[in-house]
Amino acid sequence: MFDVGTIVLLFLVLSIVLMFGFVLGRFTPIFAQASAAGPGVEFENIANNVLTRVSGQLMDLSKRDIAAVLEPLRDRINDFQKKVEETHVAESREIGILRSEIEKVVNASATLSGQADGLPR
Repeated sequence: MFDVGTIVLLFLVLSIVLMFGFVLGRFTPIFAQASAAGPGVEFENIANNVLTRVSGQLMDLSKRDIAAVLEPLRDRINDFQKKVEETHVAESREIGILRSEIEKVVNASATLSGQADGLPR
């Protein structure tokens, strides 16, 4: 597997070779071997194959780099979600306790009010 620098360098070299081949009206001897379609088509096929492989490798590297960046973010989002859920459960429990205490106060108030009504004035 090539690293990103090697892939970019290979792409640049192929681009330069292709550009000089067209400017000079000929291709390098490696690519100028006779073929049924001609040397230009053969060079284009080779260049397309190399560029296809290079772009595939670049996509693989990009996917891995994106995954490396997103994985910590995913972990932090999951941690945050757990904290929110834990806080919600704790608050629900506390609200239940407060509701119970308020009911006790209301009942005690009603009892005191009833006892106070029974006292002579």
